[in-house]
Amino acid sequence: MTKLNAHSINRRDLMKTSGVAAVGLLAGCASTKAKSAKKDGSDPFQYCLNTSTIRGQNLPITEEIDIAAKAGYTGIEPWLGKLNEYKNDGGSLKDLRKRIDD
Repeated sequence: MTKLNAHSINRRDLMKTSGVAAVGLLAGCASTKAKSAKKDGSDPFQYCLNTSTIRGQNLPITEEIDIAAKAGYTGIEPWLGKLNEYKNDGGSLKDLRKRIDD
C-alpha cells in the first residue's frame, strides 16, 4: 500500500483543479481559434459567446459585448433579462445592435 505524504492531494481537490485547468485551456483555445478565423475568414464556423458563462460577473450588457469582441467572438448570445434591463434603463435596442455589429 502507498503511504500518503504532506504533498498528496485528495480526490475533491484534484477534481476542482482539473476542472479549472480544463476550462482555462478550452477558453484559451476557443478565443485563439475565433481570432484566427476572423482574420483570414477560412474557418467555416463562427464563434458566439454565451453570456451565461460570465453572468456571475454582473456586468452590463454593453461590457459583455465589449468582452466578446475583445476575445474575438463573431457573435454574442445575451440573456433576455440583460436586454430588458438595458431597455428599461433607457437604452435603445437599435443602438445595442449597432454596437454588436461594430
